Amino acid sequence: MRRRPFISSKFTVRPSGLLVPREHPWRQSPRAWGSAVSGDGHPKLVVPIETLASAEMSVGVTASLSALDVAPVPLEDVREALRAVPFEPAMRFLSQISAELHHHPTDRTRHRALVAKLFGEGPVADALLRFLDAPAHVLLDRRIVTALQRLLLTDASWDARELTADDRATLLLALLALVDALPDASPPDSDDESTEIEDLEPWLPFVIQLGCAAATDVYVVEGIARAHAMYRVFATDDESRGHPQYCDIAALLERAGDGLSADEQLAVALSIISGTSTLDRDAAPEDRRTLEIQPTYLKDTSMNDRSDGALAAIAADRRWFVDRIGETNDDPRLVAWDHSLFEARPLLRLESGNMLLSGPSALMAWMGRGVYFRALAAAQQTADPSNPGQQMSRRFLNFAGTLGERYVRTLVKRSLAAAERAGAVVVCGDQPYKVRRQLRRAPDVTVASGPDLVLIEVCSGRISLDARTSAAPARVREQVDKLVTKKLIELDRRVAEFLDPKLRFTLDGIDRPAIQRVLPLLVLSGDSLAVESVLLRYVATARPGLFADARVQAPVITDLEGLERALALCEHRGHTLTDLLADFVADTGGRVPLVNWIAQRYRPPAHLRPTFVGEMFDEAIGTAGERLFPGSADRWRARRDSRHRPPA
Repeated sequence: MRRRPFISSKFTVRPSGLLVPREHPWRQSPRAWGSAVSGDGHPKLVVPIETLASAEMSVGVTASLSALDVAPVPLEDVREALRAVPFEPAMRFLSQISAELHHHPTDRTRHRALVAKLFGEGPVADALLRFLDAPAHVLLDRRIVTALQRLLLTDASWDARELTADDRATLLLALLALVDALPDASPPDSDDESTEIEDLEPWLPFVIQLGCAAATDVYVVEGIARAHAMYRVFATDDESRGHPQYCDIAALLERAGDGLSADEQLAVALSIISGTSTLDRDAAPEDRRTLEIQPTYLKDTSMNDRSDGALAAIAADRRWFVDRIGETNDDPRLVAWDHSLFEARPLLRLESGNMLLSGPSALMAWMGRGVYFRALAAAQQTADPSNPGQQMSRRFLNFAGTLGERYVRTLVKRSLAAAERAGAVVVCGDQPYKVRRQLRRAPDVTVASGPDLVLIEVCSGRISLDARTSAAPARVREQVDKLVTKKLIELDRRVAEFLDPKLRFTLDGIDRPAIQRVLPLLVLSGDSLAVESVLLRYVATARPGLFADARVQAPVITDLEGLERALALCEHRGHTLTDLLADFVADTGGRVPLVNWIAQRYRPPAHLRPTFVGEMFDEAIGTAGERLFPGSADRWRARRDSRHRPPA
């Protein structure tokens, strides 16, 4: 992502490369957002400011023509140059770069090595190495590589020839040129040092686009575990079948998968991982095997007789992509930000019949959040039998939202089970209660721990394509209000009722008169947002007075990864959720991603995850493996049980 070298008295560039306003969002009211704010309106920091900076969301400054003091090249000229480049060899070349960036997006040592492999020696390579001397600078951005792959689909030559040195130079030039030619998520610049950030709306596209980019970086274990829990386990149990908006997600996925069940779809993806270097993090760029498989790849599995249908669910030829892209490559915003087709079909079927993986991130998304989008696409093509003339999509969206809430509720309940058995906490779901004869429901999850109360609200909403690609602040504001502002308003109302001594109602496990501290937590189980000071200030400005009670700390906004990492510390390291959230707000004011703060402060190992997540992953892998090799599930479970032990 491009970052301009701008700094003023009102803005600062963090070591992460993130441009942020120096004024804190709660400055206008010392009491706003609760006790985490000191008397001068700033958050109380109990760690050095360098710690806060290192925990911020990383926004690398990507090499570009302008950064090398070369005149930018218009998008039209880039596309014209691509017409002479052979399509399939170019896609192979970029797929290997994409794999390297998937595993090492900001590793400047690897990026310096990549300069030597791609650019060789000479003035361009020397300039790039000097560029990489800056802490926040990176050589390439995987988003730009995917954008170039999208352009190749419509613009590259159909010639069947090998890639020449000139072709490679054209592709490398295009990667540098697209950083300048495509719109990015940079906040607006200002050359007036006296300018206050009065209008926050122009900053909101940054919040959404950066968050959506981060959403593609989910670990494969968590991505598979979440999808399996929500759409394979919860979606088919008795509780879900009794839901008024229930829809048969298994049938939708089978329709979307050309007759393959959800387990069989995952099995195909896992077989691709095992046969390529998709997850080979440590391979040198020149040693990466081509991410390509043959059409007979499944011949030694029990799915051999269905291999054509199996691979059709995950692969498509160039014409399939071109038909769906149409003329949309004429819109730079879609080229820059809409890469959903690669997630729908991560494998490109070549003229030879072989299939090329466009990049590991596309396959990771296909196995994780792609399950949701495949089911949604099928629902949009399926009639709702209970509503003549309507599609199933509305019913699916309502039902899928409850699955996200159940995932969070189950995750919290399971992770805090030992503490609950010991009587240290009480975990409850969204209990009904009455206020002046009006029925209310408590937040999705409540965690009571002595005088402390954590109120968790879950937002399962997704950000629309228009908002993700559009720079129109009003459209983006609508999405932010739907995902964040509206939910925080609801949460604030529930908090006020819980703390009001005049209201007489009871909730299981909660001693309302004894509550001394409330910790609001908003979990985004759908799409992520870039949680930083602009987002928090926007909400505080749009809705002043929220969480004004001195007993209520600043709200924490996190995605599923942040919640999972926090609960892993609670389950395996003995931390309490209340203290983690309180320390997080005290340290940072809540203006950095929770997962980054946890990584910086506690440095947990990568394998430290909630037991429930591990169980869902193991169950998904075992079931999928059984589809490929009958009897393998028992061997998988035996091997898993023999090595199972609590994380160190």
